[in-house]
Amino acid sequence: MSPEFTYEELLDMYNNAPCGYHSLDNTGLFLHINDTELKWLGYSREEVVGKKHWVDVIDEKSQINFKEKFPIYLKEGHIENVEFSIVSKPGVVTVVLANATAVKDASGNILYSRSVLIDITSRIQLDEELKERMLEIEKTNQIMVNRELKMIELKKEIEELTAKLQNK
Repeated sequence: MSPEFTYEELLDMYNNAPCGYHSLDNTGLFLHINDTELKWLGYSREEVVGKKHWVDVIDEKSQINFKEKFPIYLKEGHIENVEFSIVSKPGVVTVVLANATAVKDASGNILYSRSVLIDITSRIQLDEELKERMLEIEKTNQIMVNRELKMIELKKEIEELTAKLQNK
């Protein structure tokens, strides 16, 4: 196999990558998007490219986050590990971790982003389950400690009563 990829091979790697790829202009409008991200969103390319902005496909909390982070991206030319919740056309929420770098012209103006999204939904769910289990363990532990303290208290009372009975 040749070390150089054909256009078709590169396009396949882009579109079928195990992560979402997209490019946004400096207003947040989609310029390009791969098939993986389109599947997550439940839209066709024609419904997204040149028509939707990033804020159109994220939940309210993520919109606030985007409004805070996008100016930083425009100033610094990159963002790293920013969490967003994308909402698909049918309403399915996917939590993603986003990284983006800017492509600039010779004058330093941002032309578009190179953005990659990693689906972390299952990791978030596992983290939440772990927190719930830890709370259950803490509650169980507290119950056991309280029982042990009650046993010590009862043992002490028994010893005191036994001593009183022996002194009579």
